[in-house]
Parts: sequence; structure tokens; C-alpha cells
Amino acid sequence: MGFIAELRKRNVLKVGASYLLGAWLLIEASSVVMPLFGVPESALRVLVIAAAIGLPVVLAISWSYEFTPEGVRKTEDLPPGYSPPGQRLNYVIIILLVLSVAVLLVREEGGGRDVETSEVRSIAVLPFANLSAEAEPHDWFSAGLAEDLVTLLAKVPELSVAARTSTFAVLEDGQSNADIAQRLNVRYLLLGSVRRDERRVRVTARLVEPLTDFSLWSEVFDLELDDIFDVQHQIASGVAASLEATLVSVRPRATSPEAYALFLQARQLGNQHSPESMAAAVERFERVLALDPEYVPAIEQLAAVYMNQAGFRLRDRDMGFELARAEITRALGVEPAHAPSLGRLAWIAMVYDGDLQVAANRYQRALQIEPGNFGLISNAAVLAVAIGRLDLAVRLLEESALRDPVSAIAHSNLGNGYYLSGRLDPAEQSIRNALELSPLYAGGNYRLGLILIRAGKAQEALPVLEREPIAMASLHGRVLALQALGRNDEASAAQAEFCDTWGEEMPGNCAQLHAFAGDADAALDWLEKESNKGGSASFNELQFDPFLLDSLDGDPRWSALLERVGRAPAQLAGIEFTLPSALDSPREF
Repeated sequence: MGFIAELRKRNVLKVGASYLLGAWLLIEASSVVMPLFGVPESALRVLVIAAAIGLPVVLAISWSYEFTPEGVRKTEDLPPGYSPPGQRLNYVIIILLVLSVAVLLVREEGGGRDVETSEVRSIAVLPFANLSAEAEPHDWFSAGLAEDLVTLLAKVPELSVAARTSTFAVLEDGQSNADIAQRLNVRYLLLGSVRRDERRVRVTARLVEPLTDFSLWSEVFDLELDDIFDVQHQIASGVAASLEATLVSVRPRATSPEAYALFLQARQLGNQHSPESMAAAVERFERVLALDPEYVPAIEQLAAVYMNQAGFRLRDRDMGFELARAEITRALGVEPAHAPSLGRLAWIAMVYDGDLQVAANRYQRALQIEPGNFGLISNAAVLAVAIGRLDLAVRLLEESALRDPVSAIAHSNLGNGYYLSGRLDPAEQSIRNALELSPLYAGGNYRLGLILIRAGKAQEALPVLEREPIAMASLHGRVLALQALGRNDEASAAQAEFCDTWGEEMPGNCAQLHAFAGDADAALDWLEKESNKGGSASFNELQFDPFLLDSLDGDPRWSALLERVGRAPAQLAGIEFTLPSALDSPREF
């Protein structure tokens, strides 16, 4: 008791309490302020270490020295019976306690650092590091494992999962976890590594809060390749539980290690979108299905490659979509509630069959099953445009851009949504964001040029359209810009060149040029050709095109044509499409 009494007498305990409270407040304030000024996360760790080192130093000084009215004096030099005043320290402790309680209350209201208290927790799964002895041949395995985890976590209602396209593109040398999280608009990161040999694999996974690099959950798994699907489920469940989210109830569909290895290779090839890679992907998917004819992820991905080949004109369009339809029907026969397959079938109904109500039904069903599925959200936005729900389309496209923030495609699609809904300023900014991410992005300068023309900046649009790498789009945009500037002779010559060269392939674009020039009769003739060539599906965006509407809006012939192809306003208004509650209130963009 003598030692404790001496500590009290020398105010060591009060000084220690004041120091701990002050250090905690400083660290809390720094964790908020440092990221605003780009201070690396390592600085916060240095601050914590320095505070820990400083505690014994402060306590030693408090033991050996006293602050007296005459200044700082050694304790041993003070007269016998001297009792240092502690009232000032009492005030300091009270003030620090009040501040600490206030900070805790704010954290309780706004969400603490451990787990977000908002309904949706944002997370990104970074590509797992490949630590295998032969690194290059197994990159597809580590990347594929991370991609499958994205799919699993997207099924957790409370989680907002960043899209694979951004998480796989954002890694750059020298970036801290905090930098990556900021670019991806997420609060948490899932990191990991894979070390694989012939039959065994070691997987490490760590859920971190990037600001402090604090681990909320981590695990190491040593397993046979046959057990990889159980490990995926365990990782997803561990992440969900750590973020106080609903545990993942749906396990990944299992197959043999040989089939899974081929599947990961095929999917990686399919994602590259080159003619050669897509052909190789088809061959590998067919080998997967020879080993496991009911492996639904491979069936669905094979259908996606068929549709992409048809879209890139690498396969006859009718053949590509019918092959895809057959595969998706096969997948749904095995797993009727497979959301990605329902989404593929919805896309076929929308862009190939032109049946918007069927597409709406299928997207609605798919999003009820997986409201966090990024691909479904993005494609449902295209449907929302087609059925005239432009505000809904913009909301979905904003959510897509939030989940895929370093994707030029996501920002370009968002810009197009703003453009069609008449919001030219955010449309321009979104397209410029896309071009900043990918300066050679095909169609980016064309879309920016159209926006500038509509905003009364046709002169500024001309050099932008000259930079467009797609010759057809560049010429089409230049015609519109020249028309807007009143350079009629140049515009007429360029228009004739465009329609002579591309009119048979793209009659709707010729209709735009004639309509903007004020020739409604010629525009309607070209639109008839469009309806005969592409059917109702080709009008999914044309019906809202502002260059067409300048001349045709209110023309009874235009109204009759829209009704004939099922795109009249009353027909679109009758299409039922309701978002699940999880997507009812997208995050702020």
C-alpha cells in the first residue's frame, strides 16, 4: 500500500490516466483526418507505437519531477511533507473524459471502426496473390478463387460488393490498402494468397479495415483440391459473420478438381473478349461439360461467350443467340433458381426477341434471388431504358458505377443514361471520367461529342469527334456537329458518305441524321428499314433519341411506328417491373 500511496501522492496515476485519454483522442482524430490529406496508413501505426513508447517515459517523469508554482523541480528536492496540488489534473481528466464520451457517442451514432452500422457494408475482394512455385501457370487459379468469392459475397443482402472488373484492374505498385479502398468506394478489403501444388493447396484469407490495416477476420486453410468449394463457403461465411451480415446459405456448386481447373481457365479466357480467347474459352467449357454435364456455372458462362461472339459478329447472330438460349435452358433445367442464367435469358428476350415484358419478369426474378449481383444490376438498367423508366435506369447505373468505379464501361453507360434523360452536365462528366480511365475507349469520344452538340457546344464537339477511334461513329457525330453549326454543304456531303457506306447496316443512324436536318419523311423511311432489319429490339434506345425527337416528336407517323413495334408510351407504361427492396434506395453517387 505504501507504493500505491506514493504513486497517488506524486500524481503519477492521474498523469497516466490523462496521457492515455489524450493519446486515445489523438489517435481517433488522426484516423479521421490523415486520409483527407493523403497521409499513408503506416503513419497511424507509427503514431500508435509512439504513444505506447511514450507512456513509461511520461510516468517516469511524473515520478521524478513535480510542477510547482516555482517551476519544475525534482521530487527529491522538495521539502518534507510537500503535497503537490492535483486539482488541475482533475480538471484535465474531466475534460478528456467528456471528450472521450462524446467521441464514443458519435461513433455509436455514425458507425464504429469495427463494423459499419449502416444497412449495407461495402467490400472489395482483391485478386489473391499466387505463391505457387510455378507462379504463371496457376495465376488463373488464384484469380478464379477471388472471382468466385465475389460471386458468393454478392449473395449476402447486407453487403455491397465491388465488381470484379474494378478490383482486378485497380492494383498498382505503391498503392496502400487505404488508397485502393478509396478508389473502389469500399469500407473493407478481403485479401488472400494461394499456394498450389498437384493435389494440395494452401489458402490464406484476411478481412481488413484499410484505414488502420486492422484484421477483422483471418484464416489459413490447408486442403485437398476436392475441398476448395467448402473453403470458399467458409471464407464467405467468415467475412459475413465478421461484418454482422447474414451468413451465406447457398454453397458454391461443386465439381471435380479437373473440371474446376478447366472452368477457371475458360472463364479467364472468356473475360478477355478477343476472337482467339473466346474461341479457346468455348473449347475449354465444352471439355468441362464433358466431365460434368450438369456444372451450371460452366453452362451459363458458355452461353455468355456465345452471345458475345454474336455481338462482336464472330458468329452468326441468330446462331449465337439460339446456341446461348439452348445452353441457358439446359442450366435452368438443372438449377431453376440460378440467377445469372435467368439474367442471360432476360438479355436474350430484350435484345434478340424484343419481348420487354418477358425480359422484365426474368430480371425481376433474378434480382429477387441475388439483389447484389453486379451484372444483373447493370443489365437491368438497360431494360429500364428500353421501357422508358429513365430515372430508374440512372439509379441503377449510378449503383453500377459505384460498384465498378474504375471501369470505363460503367461510367460511359452512366453518361448515356444521363444523356437520354436530358441531364447533360452529369452526362458530360461521366463520359469524361470514362475517357480519363481509358483514353482510347471505343465510343467514348463519340458519346461526348453528342452531349456537347446537345449542350450547344458543336464547335467544341468537332475535335472531340475527330479523336473517336471508330470511323463510323466519328463520321456520324461529325455530320450532326456540322448540321448544328449550319455548315450545310459539308454536312450534306458527310451525310451522303455515311448513309452510302453504313446505311444498310445501321439505318437507325441515318434516320437520326435526316431527322436532325429536318427531313422527317426521309427519317421515317430509314426507320422503316430499321424495323424490318432489327425488329422491335432495335428501338430499345432509338425511341428516346433526342436527335430523332427534334423532328419526329408529335408526328402521327412516328407514333404509329412505335405502336407497331411495341414501343409506344402506353405500351411501355403497361410493362411491370419492380426492383427488390434491397435495390430500392441505392447509395449516394
